[in-house]
Amino acid sequence: MGTSWTLKSEHDDDGPGGSFVVGEEFEIHTNVAGQVWTITFADNGLVFFTGDDVSTPTGIREQHPTANRPGRVQHMTVHALNHATGETIDGDLAVQPVAACGG
Repeated sequence: MGTSWTLKSEHDDDGPGGSFVVGEEFEIHTNVAGQVWTITFADNGLVFFTGDDVSTPTGIREQHPTANRPGRVQHMTVHALNHATGETIDGDLAVQPVAACGG
């Protein structure tokens, strides 16, 4: 297995009313259409998105925001499970506070 993937996260001001959020973007580069993956995003251990996605010929792309937590490092994680093969992907990164975003 070993499907390649990318995880990105950053502060942005596209929350409700222009509020700051931390967006998490995850891509799985399957190069195979029709694969079903369950994807879960968490922020400091608190799940803020989980759902199933079906790959296109180029893969899967999920993007979801979570609340900005001023003054705190936000540990963003992703867990993905391929229903057909049982392959799992686990990724994480730390988003540092940014003063311009209330951090």
